[in-house]
Amino acid sequence: MGRTRKGGKFKGGPFAETFKTGLAMKSPFNVVVAGQSTSPEADAKAAQDKATLSPDDKDIVDTIDDRKMDYGREEVDAFMQRKKLAEDQEAAEAAKNAAAAEAEKEKEPTEEEKKDAASTTGGDLNPEETKGGADQSYTDDYKGDMTKKEIREENRENKKEIRQTAREQKKDARDDFKDRKKDAKETKKNTKQDLKDKLAAGEITKDEFKAGKKDARVDKRAEKKDARVDKRADKKDARKDKKANKKDNRQQKKATKRTTRANKRSTRLIAKGKTDKAKKKTDKAAAKNLKKTTKQTTKAVKKQTKIANKATKKADKKDSKATKKAGRKDKRASKKASRKNKRGK
Repeated sequence: MGRTRKGGKFKGGPFAETFKTGLAMKSPFNVVVAGQSTSPEADAKAAQDKATLSPDDKDIVDTIDDRKMDYGREEVDAFMQRKKLAEDQEAAEAAKNAAAAEAEKEKEPTEEEKKDAASTTGGDLNPEETKGGADQSYTDDYKGDMTKKEIREENRENKKEIRQTAREQKKDARDDFKDRKKDAKETKKNTKQDLKDKLAAGEITKDEFKAGKKDARVDKRAEKKDARVDKRADKKDARKDKKANKKDNRQQKKATKRTTRANKRSTRLIAKGKTDKAKKKTDKAAAKNLKKTTKQTTKAVKKQTKIANKATKKADKKDSKATKKAGRKDKRASKKASRKNKRGK
């Protein structure tokens, strides 16, 4: 303890009320170890500070007073550390979000890139996806300086690639179905053999053996059914992707022909010295390509969203139906067991 000039012990202490008020106001304050008495001057100052608080801060201080809290040095230090850590975390999170937003903004194509793409490839900025977001199964090699013959050849090549990809997807779906069906059959066979071995060893009863065989049959049927459903879904997805890619290819062909015509007219106009008019021709074709591409993309995305929502709704309905069916089955089994117990009595 510190001593006064006359040798007496220091009778002051932590200004608890000031600390509470400062905590509520989030303002700097001097903290002394709790548990000691305060001086009259400190009490008067605390009362004055409390009187000048806003209604919300008064509620906080009153709550602290009602709880009769005493804050020691350790509690205060811990509070300050937590506060500083929270502020650092908030600052780091804000910086991270800002960096992510900036990176996302940089990924978006600029107006100049859109215009360039519209004048060369019909506005298709992503060579790996169709305008609806499906995987692009053909190589887009359309260029604005192609002849009509080259455009037709590119169109035919793209159609071949689309058909070939669709065939491969359907074949993969069939092969996956066969593998899953084979695995289900093998699993049932192994389960049945395990049950036989346990029955021979006396580990299970005959009734348990029959129940196990029945469960194995049910599991096999369920697995085969799931495999069939997945096969149909995969084949359906292959058909949808094929249709989307064929449409995307047609749109790209039309946009390329539009660009080619504009470039030819522009070349003739430049030869005549009409550069301004030539530039207007190419800009008009690019603007039309960009407008059509934007419209096609919006329409395709809207359609895909609608299909996805419909599929989700259908899956939820199916799950709900299966849950209700399982509940009814359990209820019937419970009633059957109850009747059997009553007959046994």
